[in-house]
Amino acid sequence: MQVQEQVHPTLKAKEDALQHIEELILQLLNMLCVAQPRTVQDVEVLMDMFDQEEDIGLMSQFTEEPLSLAELSYDELVKLEIAEERQYLRELDLVIKVFRKHFLAHPKVFTDEDVEVIFSNILDIHELTVKLLGLIEDAVEMTADGSPHPLVGSCFEDLAEVT
Repeated sequence: MQVQEQVHPTLKAKEDALQHIEELILQLLNMLCVAQPRTVQDVEVLMDMFDQEEDIGLMSQFTEEPLSLAELSYDELVKLEIAEERQYLRELDLVIKVFRKHFLAHPKVFTDEDVEVIFSNILDIHELTVKLLGLIEDAVEMTADGSPHPLVGSCFEDLAEVT
């Protein structure tokens, strides 16, 4: 409760709901540490969570030495943005596939209203992130070899027109 009050002082939570969240986190840790994947979905979730080598390497390349964004080239900034969006998408997948799914599976502890308040628009955020990442990756892929760099600004304009 103390952490909840520090993070979001106006949010009210039932003690049994917080206890259930703690149990879910412990179950997840146990599953990751000792259990072998049992289903294809388990494997997919684990792969999504841990298939970060390319992105992590790219992000750490920029964070090892404290560089300002002004010191990075346009191409490096685009690569960094893609890596960060991929990481963000993995984190959203984890919240949706692990936590939200379990909250929905326990209606005695969490009402539909509770789930709506806790996860409100996470599915919309996930969909928007997938679209944005796809547009940026397409822009990078479609950039002609002779072009100086991908024009990812148009991705944001395209996204704004769609939404």
